[in-house]
Amino acid sequence: MAGRLEMVQWLWALALLPPLLLGSVTSRLLHRRLDASRLRQGVLLFALISGLVLMIPF
Repeated sequence: MAGRLEMVQWLWALALLPPLLLGSVTSRLLHRRLDASRLRQGVLLFALISGLVLMIPF
């Protein structure tokens, strides 16, 4: 992989770092406040909606 990453990939990685950190902190806070079944339902619902959106042709 040496030399395969271009500046565009590094810029995308840098741009996505703040949402990644925000999601990690939010996840830790929500995990403490929600019971396991509700958290699982939320994750599955998010995965379902994300999958449906990805199947919509643009």
